[in-house]
Amino acid sequence: MDDPRSRHIPLILFGKPISKEWAGKKVDVFGNHHDIPATVLHTISGKSVTDFLWSRDLWDLNGFTNAYPNEANRKLDFAYYTNENGLGWATRQGAGFYYFDNKQWHWWRGQLDSTAQNQAKAYLQTLYEDFLQK
Repeated sequence: MDDPRSRHIPLILFGKPISKEWAGKKVDVFGNHHDIPATVLHTISGKSVTDFLWSRDLWDLNGFTNAYPNEANRKLDFAYYTNENGLGWATRQGAGFYYFDNKQWHWWRGQLDSTAQNQAKAYLQTLYEDFLQK
């Protein structure tokens, strides 16, 4: 379960509530399950949604809308996952898993630079801190 390929699940949106402008579009970005609310609400309403702190609109990350500048798109294009063993982080640069017990990265594809490694750790710390405060 540490391999990111075990977490690769496509999100398929279809049906009448979806605007015709989105029909047939493919969003080739890294996302997480918590990105579904912002993405679906934007797809249905056509408006960017900011009510969900931990949810990103995957359409914006792909450049279909202008909510994020192009530079930010690449910085926000990531997926994370975690389990009792550690933290997984995937970007276009690479995909790795940080093991909590030995504090080492295992690379599944490519390699993440030190900035991406620190972003992964900071993301998980911030997520847990936010959870514990609520």
